[in-house]
Amino acid sequence: MTSRKNKSKVIFDLARVREQRAAGVAADVIAAEYGCSVNTVYNFCKQHGLPNIRHQYGPATIDAVRDLTAKGRSAAKIGAQLGLKACAITKIRERNNISRPPSCVDRLDLNEVLSLVEQGWTYAAIGHMMGCTAQNISMIMIKSGHRTRPHKKRPARAILAKCLHMSLAEIATKYGVSDNTVRRWLESYDLALIKEPSKTFKLYGPPPKRKRHSESAVFSASPRAIKRALAQVAR
Repeated sequence: MTSRKNKSKVIFDLARVREQRAAGVAADVIAAEYGCSVNTVYNFCKQHGLPNIRHQYGPATIDAVRDLTAKGRSAAKIGAQLGLKACAITKIRERNNISRPPSCVDRLDLNEVLSLVEQGWTYAAIGHMMGCTAQNISMIMIKSGHRTRPHKKRPARAILAKCLHMSLAEIATKYGVSDNTVRRWLESYDLALIKEPSKTFKLYGPPPKRKRHSESAVFSASPRAIKRALAQVAR
């Protein structure tokens, strides 16, 4: 197995980087100077025995994290944009008292959502009106103690075993649940449905077998392969 080669083509000035580290220059400032990522600077300092500079960031990076956090960006998206990991963004927020803005779920009015649900509005329609997604509406309903759908108790194994001749959709309709719920029930009981023949097979019977060419039956090859062989022999 070949060893992994370093693909970095950045040429650092060791003496200058050593002076910058002695002066306490942050890693992101050095990375911006050489046009590389912060991890590249980390690796270079580690290889040459320079002081540990992890989790030390300059004012430009801190201001960028503060601005992107105010816009509602997640730590993963901010890290991808700045060339950092999500955990590093989280530490920058904690050390510089950068608070995240309230989420969409926290800004929603529960009473308004409940009134719209009683009027027959779907979660997608409510989310579109309030500027969020249907998952956000479902989340606020669950957090407030309102289940999005009635809880269905799992039937006993003996009762469910009698429904194995039915299809997945038929069992789901019978108990008023989704197909995935029925799958989880079957997996928990280690049961499997009996495979039914398709409707096409019931109506028309099995499909007819294709007749093989006489020469193909003799030589155990396809007609195209036989034609190629005869053409080569004719040459």
